Amino acid sequence: MWLGFAPYVLHFSQVRGGLADGIDVLVVGALALVRTVVPRDFPVFSVVNAVLGLWLVVAPFVLGYQLARVVVTDLVVGVLLLGLSGLSAVLTYRQRAKARAGERAG
Repeated sequence: MWLGFAPYVLHFSQVRGGLADGIDVLVVGALALVRTVVPRDFPVFSVVNAVLGLWLVVAPFVLGYQLARVVVTDLVVGVLLLGLSGLSAVLTYRQRAKARAGERAG
C-alpha cells in the first residue's frame, strides 16, 4: 500500500519513479489479491511479485532516479516485496509438493 501512496505523501508523483511505482502497485496488488483468494492455485504470481520487487531494487539505478526519497522508498519496498513474495512462493511450492507426495503414497 505504501508504494501507491508514497509518490503523493513524499511529493514525487510527477517524476519518473512516481509513475513506475504507480504501475507496480497496481500489478502487485492484483496478483496479491488473487493469491489471497486462491493461495494454492497460482504460486507463480508470487514469483512475478518477487521479480517486481527485484525491479524496484534495481530501477533507481537503471532509470537514474534523482531524488533520494524515491530511491529509498523503492529500495525498502523492493527488498520487502522480494523477500516476502519469494518466501510465499517457496512455501507454496513446497506445500504443493508434499500434498502430491501424500496423494501418491496414500
